[in-house]
Amino acid sequence: MRAVSDCSPAGSCWNTCHMANDEESDAKGWDAIDRAVKPLYDSQKPLHYGTALPFMLGGKDPLQGISVYRRDDPIPHWHYITYGFTELFAKDSSDPEISGYGFELTFRLQRGDEDQPPVWAVSFLQNLGRYVFSTGNIFCSGHYLNCNGPIALDENTELCAALFVKDPELPEIDGEYGKAEFLQVIGITPDEELAVKRWNSDGVIDLLREQTPLLCTDLNRTSIVCDHEIAARIDQASKEEGSSTSVLFFPGIAFEPIGGTATEPTKALVRFGANQAGDFALVLPARLLHNRSLTLASSGETIEFVLADPCSFSHQDSLDRVSLTREAVMELSKLVSPKAMDITPRAFPNLTIAIHKSEIRDHEGNVVKVIG
Repeated sequence: MRAVSDCSPAGSCWNTCHMANDEESDAKGWDAIDRAVKPLYDSQKPLHYGTALPFMLGGKDPLQGISVYRRDDPIPHWHYITYGFTELFAKDSSDPEISGYGFELTFRLQRGDEDQPPVWAVSFLQNLGRYVFSTGNIFCSGHYLNCNGPIALDENTELCAALFVKDPELPEIDGEYGKAEFLQVIGITPDEELAVKRWNSDGVIDLLREQTPLLCTDLNRTSIVCDHEIAARIDQASKEEGSSTSVLFFPGIAFEPIGGTATEPTKALVRFGANQAGDFALVLPARLLHNRSLTLASSGETIEFVLADPCSFSHQDSLDRVSLTREAVMELSKLVSPKAMDITPRAFPNLTIAIHKSEIRDHEGNVVKVIG
């Protein structure tokens, strides 16, 4: 499973305050979160970060607040918990069984010698909230998200993506507004994200769990893929089990039929950016060589790649399909790379893959990197 999109890690403005219990006493959804957390931190009063201007009044921060607890075991870390993905003050959604989006986020950040929890993590969680509230896309355990840059802008870290898993210590929320779960955000490196795509998230999570208690995020760590033994395990598992990534979201992808009929074109041109080329080359064989389809999708296009003999194209019910032989799959996986170029495989000369340069932009729309 996955949740794929760009998510800018830029900061936002927050006020720091302790929770006012009297003010929140009528918030049944808020109380449900507190009840779930209380057995874990019964004697500790958290540091609470609340929005300067609520989202409902025109503010930029959709989450009502984030509480942070100090932990010493099994390793020193900060435990961040969000308030706002679920319904806190009233039942507004139509599903009586689920509260809001059905989850709250947590984040465990390995602690150094600092006395206060780093505020960048509050902004990071807020940006994840902004992504969910603006797109309607929800997170589930096993999903991953490319953050389009370091998860902490002002820190020297290799962690540029997020992986989601059920928090190992917090139970399901069960309140008057419905149920929800706590999803823990884990910071991962680009090659760990690629391992998730070419294999599966559960396997990578298990490998991370072997390295880090409670899956705490450590900004200073290197990728687990740097360990040759772990890299070999991932490579072998991917070859044996294939990839669980059924859909890759490629912004601006296009399918251009050439000749033939509307339902069976003779030739076709498939366009996507250099930033997506590496994912395509890795995931295509990990899916098709295990008789699983791979779908490339954007807001206006869906292209499905399947294993079949002979190679062909078809169009039906707004779905463009490209059928590839094993030979064509292997050839494309070797030819496609993050460079601006046109590729025509010898195993399927009627297909052209046109790769164009990709512009990576920050949250203000400024181009910060060009790939290809």
